[in-house]
Amino acid sequence: MYVHGSHEFPHSIGERRRYRCMGMEVQSGGHASARRYLLGRSTLWPARQWLWREPAFATLCLLRLSYQAIGVIAVEDRAGAKLWALLRGAASGLVARTDAAR
Repeated sequence: MYVHGSHEFPHSIGERRRYRCMGMEVQSGGHASARRYLLGRSTLWPARQWLWREPAFATLCLLRLSYQAIGVIAVEDRAGAKLWALLRGAASGLVARTDAAR
């Protein structure tokens, strides 16, 4: 399979924004605050589940959150609100119930 980097597809959830970080071109998703909350929660919840069995996976989850935060700070509008939503979501992922509701 060959993937050509010049092809772009419409993205209905957010508005991607490109920026340079340490010499590399990276993108930020342009998601709304509510979506940032869900990203934070959905990233930390499995990290908490797998921390003791797969610490490398938990580390990868934390790196993903860091990447998200850097993108928000670097190029997004309403960065404060989006960063706060990401942090609240991460906190929610840390304390959320992980067992099946009974």
